[in-house]
Amino acid sequence: MFFELAIGFGILFGIICAIIASAKNKNALLGFIAGFIFGIFALIYYIFVGREEPKEKEKKYECTGCGAEVTLEEKFCPECGASLEDEKIVCPKCHKKNKEGVKFCTHCGHKLFKEPKPEFICKDCDKKFKSEKELEEHYKHCKKRKERVKKNEKIGFLIGGIIIGVILLVIIINAVTPHCPKSCDDRNHCTYDFCNASTGYECKHEILKYCVGNDICESGEYGTKDCPNCDDENICTEDSIDYNTLECTHKEKKPCIGDGICERGEYPSPDCPNCNDGNKCTKDDYDLHWKKCTHINITPCCGNGVCEEGETYNNCPVDCELPPISSSDEAELVIDRVLTSEGNIDQLRVTVTNLREKAYIPQFDIMVIDEKGKKVCESTSVSYDFLYEKIKPGESKTGDLTIFCIFYKNGKYEIEISLLDENYEILAIAKKEFSVYNPLLAELEELY
Repeated sequence: MFFELAIGFGILFGIICAIIASAKNKNALLGFIAGFIFGIFALIYYIFVGREEPKEKEKKYECTGCGAEVTLEEKFCPECGASLEDEKIVCPKCHKKNKEGVKFCTHCGHKLFKEPKPEFICKDCDKKFKSEKELEEHYKHCKKRKERVKKNEKIGFLIGGIIIGVILLVIIINAVTPHCPKSCDDRNHCTYDFCNASTGYECKHEILKYCVGNDICESGEYGTKDCPNCDDENICTEDSIDYNTLECTHKEKKPCIGDGICERGEYPSPDCPNCNDGNKCTKDDYDLHWKKCTHINITPCCGNGVCEEGETYNNCPVDCELPPISSSDEAELVIDRVLTSEGNIDQLRVTVTNLREKAYIPQFDIMVIDEKGKKVCESTSVSYDFLYEKIKPGESKTGDLTIFCIFYKNGKYEIEISLLDENYEILAIAKKEFSVYNPLLAELEELY
């Protein structure tokens, strides 16, 4: 009976869980299995754990005085009134008292209690029998037992009918209720696969935009298998496609080496003439505006006849001479370097040695004259390299001076620098020749 009841509970819970899973578009079989296992365990827990254990029946004995049934808890016999308390149980043989609970007299060994004879009781009608055989024979004719069996059969049929009805209900609901397939994957990464109530529970596959592989040439996809090949095999055109008309386009590249036209940024290349003048101290290029070669001096470059920055008499004697020195008893002035570029003086560096006994901040008068002795420019300069710190006695210091000159022609010039103290007294004078070359001035000289 327990087995049938456990199976019934399991099936009932399984059906309920299957209905819930099916309503939520889940696996109904898994829901049934989970509910079936839960139902069986719930019944086992209720029967073997949740129910209280029946209390053990008190064991009864016979009073030695009258033979009536008594328990160890009773103080007096309910039939003859004999005392049953400690040391008040009187042995009928030796008439001596014994302690409560003993079965045999502690004085003579006579049996004090008679154990009850075993009884066999019918569970249905509570009738008592002396033997098990009599009880089994009674079960064949017990009306209450027969009524109980019939009642259990009815309950079994009722539970079975409910289970069968619920199973049929689940089958009908699953058959009638629409649901989506387990998977709508069409194995195309360029489609969005989905299914829901709005699609009538049928799989739909929407084509995704801007996806390489959907056979649609879309913006930014040129060069992939979705777009046609627009290569015209011309290295001077940029091949692409018009995504609106799907027609090939060929945009001309400029500049482009290989089209036979010398364009900006292409020199040196096969498209431009060779402007190499064999002079390592010039940068050769091609002027697209004037359509002729240009040669710009590279500075510094040992061998160009100009002593430039980084060049000294020791490392480039062909360009640099021993530096002119102008000295007196109070100071020594050396012009270390005169650098020009594009017709301007970029750097004018000098070294001052203080031969006085006191420190001072030097100042400078600068004058530039051309080959004919004509003054080009002059300036009074206080260099930042000398401005914030005095030159101490016996100390030498090197710094750059600033002068602004406009040169109207290329050629050789001479610069003269006078060293002044704080009271504008001349302490020393130094001179040095330098050259000026400006490509623009050279072109103007050629034109005029």
